[in-house]
Amino acid sequence: MVIGEYIVTCPNCSTEVRLVAEVVTPIMFYCHGCDRTLVLTNESMFTLPFEFVKELTEKHGVRLCGNVLSTQISKVAKQLINKDKISELHNLLEQKLDVQDFINKIN
Repeated sequence: MVIGEYIVTCPNCSTEVRLVAEVVTPIMFYCHGCDRTLVLTNESMFTLPFEFVKELTEKHGVRLCGNVLSTQISKVAKQLINKDKISELHNLLEQKLDVQDFINKIN
């Protein structure tokens, strides 16, 4: 078993992820900046929705082969959720709305 250390920048949100894993292909890991799964292969890297990958890994028994050591959230990722957006959500939750109205307002 060969172990490698990787420092990867998410192509979706520019968050930097540092991990240690077996040198296998593909390597899949979670990006805390954009809540997507990064897939690193020998030749490329791409992202997939986390829920999709979670469902596949549960169905097909994927084994863990490493650990994420650190995550440096990018400025782009930090802008996805900010204090104003959290405040807007709090205000929205305080309103009396049915589910469909709530969904329409958050979209």
